[in-house]
Amino acid sequence: MHTIIHACVRPSIVAVAGVIILIIEMAYVWMLDMRLLKAGDADPTWCPALPSDVPPEVGFSYDVGYFLPSVECSVSSKEAGWEATNSTLLLGSTVTLCVGVALILGGLVWSLVAERHEAVS
Repeated sequence: MHTIIHACVRPSIVAVAGVIILIIEMAYVWMLDMRLLKAGDADPTWCPALPSDVPPEVGFSYDVGYFLPSVECSVSSKEAGWEATNSTLLLGSTVTLCVGVALILGGLVWSLVAERHEAVS
């Protein structure tokens, strides 16, 4: 059984799969970042709700984290003296990032163990 798995799946393929997953994940977060940069108003998905006494003309900004995939939205009104920040962890992206890193590390360790095993044989 071990030789069948070893013959079908190479350590380098596992590491390359991890790299591909990381590239796709970073591209997704980058596209989200670009979409939020072009946003014309504070998206309620990411931003805190405005209190009723705050005028709807507010300033807002987004900060997107890549290596801990998250979105932070800051909304403020200088007239009302109000400011709020909402942070959202992108859980699916974080799990995908961890899987990609685990595949890369697993592939590298597997490759080192296989090389050492071949050197001993």
